[in-house]
Amino acid sequence: MFSAYRSEKDPGAVSFYRHAAITTRFRRLDGVWHMQVGTDYCFTSDGRNEYQFADTLLAGIKRLDRHQAVAGWMRTWETYLTQAPDLFAPEHALAFGRFVSFEVDRGIVDSLWGPAPVQPRDNEPANSAAQEKIDQTLAGIGVDLDDLFALDNDADSDDESPAAPVPPPRRANRSRRAASDTKASRGKR
Repeated sequence: MFSAYRSEKDPGAVSFYRHAAITTRFRRLDGVWHMQVGTDYCFTSDGRNEYQFADTLLAGIKRLDRHQAVAGWMRTWETYLTQAPDLFAPEHALAFGRFVSFEVDRGIVDSLWGPAPVQPRDNEPANSAAQEKIDQTLAGIGVDLDDLFALDNDADSDDESPAAPVPPPRRANRSRRAASDTKASRGKR
């Protein structure tokens, strides 16, 4: 869940660290709260401060991640989040059950996956029989369509939803850092 990557110029020095991470969002479906989990990564220069090229590394690893990799990370996070408390662990205000899973009759073959189309296909005819089957399947597993559509409409949050999480502060850009390094070096003279 944590890896150090050595510098190519100086193999004794660590260039950056990669941390496994998750993105979370709490959702209310049919009156029951659920936590939506997504896999993510964090890149740091020293284990705490964001690495200067973190965005580039994250974009690269997200392009390479396929279904099996994401499914593996989801199993890892499920195991971590659903651990039974031991005798010495402090009580937690929040506990998680097993991840919800269900079978679907369609899937995406990773080897066939390509870039998104330039133009959406709006002129395709609607398949009402297929939509009816989807509605029945969702109703069969207890998903209320009104709640499902509310997930897609983030702008109209109801009073029961918690506020969106605040992202961590971003590290100052390089030009500011270079300026502060120059000031610091002047002070040492």
